[in-house]
Amino acid sequence: MAESQVKLCCEAIEKSVSDRYRILKDGHANTVTLDTELAVTSCKQGVWDKAEEAQTEMLETSKHLLGSEHHTTIIRKGNLASTYWQRGRLKEAENLILEALEESRRVLGVEHPDTRWLSKQISA
Repeated sequence: MAESQVKLCCEAIEKSVSDRYRILKDGHANTVTLDTELAVTSCKQGVWDKAEEAQTEMLETSKHLLGSEHHTTIIRKGNLASTYWQRGRLKEAENLILEALEESRRVLGVEHPDTRWLSKQISA
């Protein structure tokens, strides 16, 4: 996808997120899905501040709706840690990825593919 197309897509998603938050309120499944799309699009575009904002919101929503040790919450911690790393916030990235890895080992097990992915993130 061309950079201009990604930018337009990101702007459309931001408008949709804003409208849906206004109508549906935080925590609704549709707003969580749009936050995910916004975060992914922002990462692809290299707009790390928007990606971080969306990922932080998604993580807090996951903690609130699913609990801090839910599989989705753990993965979102790993994703946010990757964004911290991209922004040069290495200590914060390391702390968050270690937290996610510990929870993943305890909740999902050491052989789970997502636990392995988190382990690879640490060594990267």
